[in-house]
Amino acid sequence: MEVKVMEAETAREAFAATNAKDMGTMPMIVNNEEIKRLEEEGVVVRVEEEPRYVSPLHVVEQGDVGVGGARSIMQTVGESQRKKSEPATVKKKKTPDIPSSERPASTSSTTSRGQRGWDVLDQKLQILDYHKASNYPILDKDSAIQELRKNALLSADQTQRDILASSIGNDTHNFYRKLKLEAFCTKKMKIGERKDDGGKVVCNPEAVKEDCTLMSLGLNNQVQFDQEIYNATGRKCDYLAADMDPQNMNTYRIFAGMQARVHTGKIPDNLTIAHIMEVEFKKELEILKIDIEDGEHTGLEPFLKEYYVCQILIEIHGLPADHLNMLQKIARFGFRIFNIEPNKMCSRCCEYSMINELCMPQFETVPLAIMIPRNLTVV
Repeated sequence: MEVKVMEAETAREAFAATNAKDMGTMPMIVNNEEIKRLEEEGVVVRVEEEPRYVSPLHVVEQGDVGVGGARSIMQTVGESQRKKSEPATVKKKKTPDIPSSERPASTSSTTSRGQRGWDVLDQKLQILDYHKASNYPILDKDSAIQELRKNALLSADQTQRDILASSIGNDTHNFYRKLKLEAFCTKKMKIGERKDDGGKVVCNPEAVKEDCTLMSLGLNNQVQFDQEIYNATGRKCDYLAADMDPQNMNTYRIFAGMQARVHTGKIPDNLTIAHIMEVEFKKELEILKIDIEDGEHTGLEPFLKEYYVCQILIEIHGLPADHLNMLQKIARFGFRIFNIEPNKMCSRCCEYSMINELCMPQFETVPLAIMIPRNLTVV
């Protein structure tokens, strides 16, 4: 089989070059809260001795790969690039190959038992060191992600019907239960978690571009998320923020340390997201956090028509029909859900993390299946 490796300056270009809508197998990482769900779906989760990550900067195109006619898989870009994204591990020393005729005979069974003991200890140290860097076990490269995608594709039609049916009425918790992930992020990170707020889940924040821009809408003088996402992305991104009310001096001081620009105005009544982008001379965002108390229903869609965004972290407010309507609006611009987290303090509020299909290779995310009904609405 002929394999063609294409290089591109950005993962987006590489992804577009393949004209691919789905990716094949790659090492997956899932957080502990999702393990139970995966095991219920028949997915085998295991911890590897040496964690491996696959850079999205090279896209290998070949014949039908994986499940559902996937057209592309990820391949590592060189040893140096791999080491940047790979958590620290304790590697075993390789034993040189010695011809069997030259190998000394074993003197006793005690030696072999002792060696096995050291091997077990070494393996445990590797796993321990790995979990210090990441609390996520790795899914089996060859079969687990294929099984996960297969189950998602097989259940997609029924899930869409269930979501549509559950959007009728006032039972938000039943609606949340019917929702399913549409994409699998390999490196989720919880950002800005507080006692009164569950925070936001972002996908692989270290993978943002060098000339990145982040935007945070809705502050209320709570800047823990903003500080953490700024640090998680390497303190290299331009940072834009906005709130309907002026903030206190401490908030402005913190944002000044981040060289952030803070805008004041209620979205979309007297301030639009597009206006912020225009006055800041920005064309695209890597990550958009939006929590503006119902303003998302009318303020987000006009912005998405004009500007490019990779990840949207949004809290949606309202009845199930309001949630579905907002999710459908975002989905029409090529976004898929990779995390769902109902707000424990607000029964009609839910946190959604969504990623643009064109940004999936950059952030090492695998598409599963479309679960939000695109062309069906509640009458």
